[in-house]
Amino acid sequence: MRKLIMNIQGWNIIDVAREIFPQAQCETRENECFLTLQPNSLEIIKYTQNLNDIFRKHHANSASEKKLKSVFQKYQYKIIQFSELEQKISKTIEKLQRSLSPSSQNTTSQNSPSKKMEDFLTNLEALLQAGTLASQIAHNKDVILFIGTTGCGKSTALNYLAGCTMQKVNRTAIGLPTTATKKIILAQDPLSKIGHKNKSQTSYPKICDDAQNHFTYYDCPGISDITGADVEIYNAICIKEITEKAKSVKGILVFMEYRDFFTRGGNEAISKNLKYLQLLLKDFNKYQRAVLFLITKVTVPDDEVDLPGIKQQLLKQVGKLADSQVDLELAQFCQQIIASEILKDYLGEKVLICNPCGATAAQEKSKMLDIIREFSSFQSTTNKQDAFGYPLSQQAELHIEKTKAFLLSNVRSHLSKLEEATKTYWQKRSIPHSIENLKACWEEITGWLEELQTPTFAKIAQGTSYLQVSQTLTDHLKQCGIYWEKLKEIYPPTNEEEAKTYQLDVCLKEDLERFVIHLQSIQKNIVI
Repeated sequence: MRKLIMNIQGWNIIDVAREIFPQAQCETRENECFLTLQPNSLEIIKYTQNLNDIFRKHHANSASEKKLKSVFQKYQYKIIQFSELEQKISKTIEKLQRSLSPSSQNTTSQNSPSKKMEDFLTNLEALLQAGTLASQIAHNKDVILFIGTTGCGKSTALNYLAGCTMQKVNRTAIGLPTTATKKIILAQDPLSKIGHKNKSQTSYPKICDDAQNHFTYYDCPGISDITGADVEIYNAICIKEITEKAKSVKGILVFMEYRDFFTRGGNEAISKNLKYLQLLLKDFNKYQRAVLFLITKVTVPDDEVDLPGIKQQLLKQVGKLADSQVDLELAQFCQQIIASEILKDYLGEKVLICNPCGATAAQEKSKMLDIIREFSSFQSTTNKQDAFGYPLSQQAELHIEKTKAFLLSNVRSHLSKLEEATKTYWQKRSIPHSIENLKACWEEITGWLEELQTPTFAKIAQGTSYLQVSQTLTDHLKQCGIYWEKLKEIYPPTNEEEAKTYQLDVCLKEDLERFVIHLQSIQKNIVI
């Protein structure tokens, strides 16, 4: 009887490669596999069938696919070069085999600082790449920011405004457990996936074009997402890049659930929304006419909604926060909201019902879009840095400080490794010991030293001289530098003393000087 072999997704190296490069192909000849990542590519990755079998054997461990996938991601984002890819694949799978063997179950090598940093930068690069792609979509577009707590209906509203056909269905009809909310709203051919499990579908930048209305919607991550400080920091970076690349930020839609105005605990959700708005919008007085509050998940017929009562409830909560001494910045922001009187009817409708399947859905949508088109506070000439802040919790701010220390520690470690690699490089470079070669070596390293008369981190991490020593190390240093600058952009120093802690050249002064001394000692050993 013929033995059937199931080709399960991810069991072979080629399957993992296709997650990153969908057109990858693999040809097997005897015990060797030849992998190409792009059609008609002359760049071929070669590995043995035995290596592929090792990966298949350990695929039950989900970490194996993640680790191998990160190798292809590093190549995709140019952290590693093609020349390194073959070796990285082999080393990753061999390391996987060792880590899963009984003798290595109690080792702690996988938790070493260098390993953590490698994973950190790999994940970081993938996240930043996603943010870059999102900002490219926003380039030269009129962007509308959607903000609100997790599960409040931002994604639903995005599809609704963009003209998707909306329908209510029973939760059980699509395999969801029964809850107090028996029916949910679905969109046909949605631009943005809707979450129905009280879990945000927007952990990473979700930006969609509304071609019909000539807007671009940025569905900001749910405020109460439990995704960790890393993702919160990343989301702040994305907001910065998207708002800066956009032609204009047309306005901000603030989403609040209907039940929050009538249930115990609802004030907390309203407060979260207002806090997020305060962190995002630096000057409410200046940009108040570009803010619209939308009430979602209405549980009564449209004609029974007490909109004036909702406005009064919202104004009451704003008043409480304005009088509070707990968060003075939020208190001042809420005082501006009260002074602006935007919640008063005579200044226009700034609080609307957003019910995609309600009896008056078409009219309400038309009204919303008309108001959005009239938004005029944010112009293409608006200085985005003056207009926007980048929402970060205290936990995230603390994490930034820890991350800075983490980055500095690893930069120092990799500068030391680069010193050793430089020593090895010059030992090989000075062979043969002919006068002509030694003279060329002396002139070359003299050029390196002249470049570092004023040593800076950028000259080493981004300079071409050290690429030939170790591109892996210089790429690592470069990535650390990029993220360091991103942190400074979203969490800038507040005084001169703090500013010094953000200057890599100041923080690494002794390390850079030691690197120069190291080069000088190598130069002295080149005797002509």
